[in-house]
Amino acid sequence: LLVRRGHSAWLAVALAVLPPMVGLGITFSPGLEVFAALAFTGALVALAVTLLVEARVVSRRLPGAGVLLGASACFLLLGMVLGAWYALGEYAGLPAPAIPTMVNTHAVLNGGGFGLLSVLGWWWTAYAGALDAPGETS
Repeated sequence: LLVRRGHSAWLAVALAVLPPMVGLGITFSPGLEVFAALAFTGALVALAVTLLVEARVVSRRLPGAGVLLGASACFLLLGMVLGAWYALGEYAGLPAPAIPTMVNTHAVLNGGGFGLLSVLGWWWTAYAGALDAPGETS
């Protein structure tokens, strides 16, 4: 998806490298934790925007799959708002959602909303053969 839409490799690398950095920050350095969490949030927002663009393309041929992909991107954006709020609040000592709240909201938005709907949308799209071959434009 990232290559198909002309993104450079930085986004793919960020999505792979930043989660372990968040973990290292939780273990060793609150400053690293908040930096990595906010950088990861930014990378996921870029992914969500890319997914919204792709959802529009897919919806021309498969409206249902496009709805699933667009909804998954929206769930990802909502989950990232909560994640950034939590990271900043914890670091700066400001009011932030508690862990039980994060489990019931952030985790559900990302796992159930983004994860499940993305898998279903991409499965539907691939199953129906609605994706362009690599190198073609939509």
